[in-house]
Amino acid sequence: LMPVHAHFDATATGSVETMAVAPSLIHNLVAWHTNATDAFLQLFDAAAASSVTLGTTTPDLVIPLVAGDGTLIGAAAIDIGPGGLLFTKGVQYAVTTTAVNATSPSAAAMLSAIVQPHGS
Repeated sequence: LMPVHAHFDATATGSVETMAVAPSLIHNLVAWHTNATDAFLQLFDAAAASSVTLGTTTPDLVIPLVAGDGTLIGAAAIDIGPGGLLFTKGVQYAVTTTAVNATSPSAAAMLSAIVQPHGS
């Protein structure tokens, strides 16, 4: 078995960030924010952040993060299970104000994930 690792980002915004640069399985994902409007976690199957152009590149998965109230959090928690969610090239992500745009929310989101390399 390949080991899993934890990924945490306290400042996820409308800039593409890297979670993994090689084929990987995501087993668990939690994202949260305090924005008073909804935010969206866009996930891309790509080996490098430079392969993604927000607002142009279609996300492979979009997870809505419901609105908080400016103080209390809005959150999404996904337990994918032991099989994991496969990204064949790598995992890139961003948090935006709609499911497919490039606009950062007014406050950064936080993201925590359990990721496992996949393949040889």
